[in-house]
Amino acid sequence: MYTLNDFFCGCGGLGLGFQNAGFKIVGAWDFDKYAVQTYRENVGDHVVQADIQTLHIEDIPKADAWAFGFPCQDLSVAGKQAGLKLECMACGEKWEVNYDDYTGENVCPVCGGTETKAGSRSGMFFEIMRLIEEARERAGESTKSVNCGKRKGA
Repeated sequence: MYTLNDFFCGCGGLGLGFQNAGFKIVGAWDFDKYAVQTYRENVGDHVVQADIQTLHIEDIPKADAWAFGFPCQDLSVAGKQAGLKLECMACGEKWEVNYDDYTGENVCPVCGGTETKAGSRSGMFFEIMRLIEEARERAGESTKSVNCGKRKGA
């Protein structure tokens, strides 16, 4: 049986699908207390109300797969396409991350700081990427081989 961690789990749509496909969910997290209550009813008691920005790899059980439906309102037409944003923890600058220019490095354009956090709801994507990097470091793998998702010819 494969195991799964379910981030931004909401009411359990992804988790329920994976569970029905035979996965055992070993951890699930959402910051919304009502989503957590609904997930608990729909999927199981393994869900925890938590802000992903406060989680570290030590808080996450090892699993074969991770699922995450990070907040995407800022990317949709309904969310006025505000975009993915980061905020520098050193100077407070917020900036939009442009897909075409993204190198995988989160460097503040004002002060050059590299300690960042999500600057928008959709910026939570970078919190998952931070946890994946922490998982790779825990496993002793190099993070230099990360594929940033660039399309061929892009």
